[in-house]
Amino acid sequence: MVEVYLDESGIHDGAKICVIAGYVGTQGKLRRLEAAWKRVLKRHSVKLEDFHAKDFIKKTKYGPLLKELARAIASQHRVIPISAGVIIDDFNALSLQERRFLTGGTLGGKSGKVFTSGCPNKPYFIPFQQVVKLGTSYAPPGGKAHFSFGINNQFSGYAVALFRQIEEQKKLLTSTWKTRDRLGSLQFPLAAEAAQLQAADLFAHLTYLHMDSYMRQVKPSALVADLLPQCLWNGKNNEQTYHNKETLAAFLDQGQKLVPNWKR
Repeated sequence: MVEVYLDESGIHDGAKICVIAGYVGTQGKLRRLEAAWKRVLKRHSVKLEDFHAKDFIKKTKYGPLLKELARAIASQHRVIPISAGVIIDDFNALSLQERRFLTGGTLGGKSGKVFTSGCPNKPYFIPFQQVVKLGTSYAPPGGKAHFSFGINNQFSGYAVALFRQIEEQKKLLTSTWKTRDRLGSLQFPLAAEAAQLQAADLFAHLTYLHMDSYMRQVKPSALVADLLPQCLWNGKNNEQTYHNKETLAAFLDQGQKLVPNWKR
């Protein structure tokens, strides 16, 4: 069994980017991350329930604390960062059929149509699918990957609906998702009580800020440039994916190859 703790950044109205990010590992490895995180907060006289990445990053006085927390994440060598993001304007520029396919719709039939609806108005389902599939790849054969999201935000309701859709997808014999049988349960611990979720929150928000800087063609702040590599320290390039019009087009071309008569 492995556990995956995930958080989001950028599902609010008007957001230009959506990111879902977090950490995967065995229960024992993630508990060691929890202990390291709590020790840092205690040294800085910050209560666990008071930590919120978005608020702390805005205040210079928390810079030393955030740097220590990022180093604590990097020190946990078997806790793996995973993340995915999408540029929302690039997603919205696609046709309805294309958006349906990318957000869980299933292609098939002689008509070449998408015959399950997908979630064409919810771009965050693209990174959601990717991190869930990646999380299951870390479960051993015969094992399960169990997922935890914070219950105190809007995303918890979305997670339930999207998780159900993924569970339906994994039943399809034509699915290319090789580890779909390892999808486990969905849980909602309180972020105020789960250091692992707070680590995911920090990672997700830093990734959002970095992508935002890239889109605006400016350098990220010195703090973001310092913290994000630490949060990514134990990861690999193929575990961090971000989608723009080019990568979305590549996904669509793959779908076209599967169903040549698909009317996009």
